[in-house]
Amino acid sequence: MADTVIQQGTSKRIGSVEELIKKLRAAEDEVVRLKKEGLTKSALPENEPTYTIVRKLARDVFKDAIPTKLQPSDLNFPVEVVVWNEPHPKVPVIRPEFTFDAEKLTPILWSIENGYNSALVGPPGCGKTTITEQIAARLGRPWFRIPIDGEMRRREIVGGFKQVVENGASTTKWFDGIALQAMKLPAIIDVDEIDRGDPDLQYLAHQLYEGNGITILEDEGRVVYPHPKVAIMATANTKGRADGMNLYALVQEMSEATRDRFAFWIDFDYQTEENEVKQIRKEVQNLPLNTATNIVRIAGAMRIALREGKLRSAFSYRQVKACARYAAFQTAILHDETKACVESVKKIIVNRGSDEAESGAIAELARKVMGDDWPAEENVNP
Repeated sequence: MADTVIQQGTSKRIGSVEELIKKLRAAEDEVVRLKKEGLTKSALPENEPTYTIVRKLARDVFKDAIPTKLQPSDLNFPVEVVVWNEPHPKVPVIRPEFTFDAEKLTPILWSIENGYNSALVGPPGCGKTTITEQIAARLGRPWFRIPIDGEMRRREIVGGFKQVVENGASTTKWFDGIALQAMKLPAIIDVDEIDRGDPDLQYLAHQLYEGNGITILEDEGRVVYPHPKVAIMATANTKGRADGMNLYALVQEMSEATRDRFAFWIDFDYQTEENEVKQIRKEVQNLPLNTATNIVRIAGAMRIALREGKLRSAFSYRQVKACARYAAFQTAILHDETKACVESVKKIIVNRGSDEAESGAIAELARKVMGDDWPAEENVNP
């Protein structure tokens, strides 16, 4: 039975459990040999831009992205910055309006420099994924997001064989998935939703965390070795355990073996009201201050209600930005900031309620924030 499963899983390239064990042992021996010889660096893919690595002070790389005044000791250490001979398509664009917390940024950068993994933990939409992306942007590193909650299949992550036509004849050719593409570069890999990991993908994820290469069972146990500068980060809503309020569903409790692969578990939350208003006005042009303030305050009230178990719907920064953009659009049409704000809140926030009762509760929170500016017909009793 086991031999049949292995044959099916490897397209009959491996015929038995015994043969699989032999190939895995041979792969482990090869990893040891390559490490001893210093040959673990992967070659750049064909037609890939070339690069050099320069060392700069972290405070110089991030100084315009820290909203508070840096103290002499803040970010006062060197980091490696990748400089490409031409723009690399996977290096994110720097978003000037995006800011970092120097205290939380420090362990993340240290992890990248020293070969450790770090996990960013916080509620949905508080900016965890964007943090990994913008760190990659400022360090000049290609960035890859790999969700392991089932959003992607193993074939998309690892790769697989495809039928192609070459020189007029049909043949089978291997194509790398996103993980193998990322491992060949000095990239930052964001392993997303690790606390909701699909059990079938956790084995693959563990190989990424270990940094010793990925064994491709589908291709006769071939091992793909990581680039020596690749860095692993992860994002999650919890630290792999129930959150105490059951706000976030776990596929299964994270094993201590998985948790042990991460040196740092760094807590993040939504921004303060002041910072969130400043950021949304930077990102959304022509957004009135009063409109931005109302939207952010309603978001804050919803987040508190969610934590208290009074709502089921969250209000992430994604929704804040969508609401703000629609409000700016409506302001230009209606020439009335208040009506535009109400219209945006109703369409994007209130209508997100999972049922009529929850929509009513959200409308009541909006009324409390906006007071008499909220239309009387929208008032809902607690």
